[in-house]
Amino acid sequence: MTTGDKIAALRRQNHLTQEQLAQLLGVSRQSISKYESDLAYPETEKLIRLSDLFGCTVDELLRDRPPGEGGGSGREGCSAAGAAGANEAATGVGRAFAPGCAAADEAAGAAQPIPIPGIRIGNWIPTEKKSEKTLWGLPLWHIGKNAKGIIAVGWRATGVLSVGFLATGIVSFGFLSLGVIALGLLALGLLAAGTFALGAVAAGAVAVGLIAFGAVAVGHIAIGAAAYGKYYACGDYAQAMFAYAKTTANGSVMGWLWGQTDVPPHSLAMEMWFPKAYHWLIPLLTGGR
Repeated sequence: MTTGDKIAALRRQNHLTQEQLAQLLGVSRQSISKYESDLAYPETEKLIRLSDLFGCTVDELLRDRPPGEGGGSGREGCSAAGAAGANEAATGVGRAFAPGCAAADEAAGAAQPIPIPGIRIGNWIPTEKKSEKTLWGLPLWHIGKNAKGIIAVGWRATGVLSVGFLATGIVSFGFLSLGVIALGLLALGLLAAGTFALGAVAAGAVAVGLIAFGAVAVGHIAIGAAAYGKYYACGDYAQAMFAYAKTTANGSVMGWLWGQTDVPPHSLAMEMWFPKAYHWLIPLLTGGR
């Protein structure tokens, strides 16, 4: 038997279609067809994955003899596959497929394993998959450990829209997020939101930016429980040229407390001190006064 014949036989024994096996390997259905027709050979990584799925060795797939020959039958021939299955079960992946074990399982009344293509639950790493269609040289979508595409999902993701532990892109979501619009535990972007956010406009528990909103906000314009601004700050504690606070207002030019009466007009004063880039904010900050 050729390697392609063995792959085809093992796939049918485990009741998998070419499409399902392709999803498990992270390749196209056409690639599986080429493997089985001996028009192409699987890469080493794919051969190892096939051996794990089918409970045989890479040597058995490559040598010109049926896989499992001389390895016993029934439950005895399943020892290696059973050990592999136990290891996979411990990591949450599920038992490996094992040719020769199906009949023994059926005779024993055991439930047959149901393959779930696409996700490895134990270590939270998705199977490598990507769109065959591209745009600007990038796949329309890519899922994998290191994903790169228009839409990218993975441990490290780079794309127009990216989701991952480390995400970079136009719009990014992740533990560490970098993008024009960045959302994450640590977010860095033109517009950034997260537990710790750094950006032109930043919002978060701790926010640093030209305009910052947060429990602790630091920026040219800062609004938060504790607000430290260069030009304007508003919060329970506020410190800036113009400080507006509930408890403590430290304004080097002007400071006032919530509910304070006879607050003098300050729009003109702000126009004197604020850079022109922030003049559009003055009506919002002063309520039109």
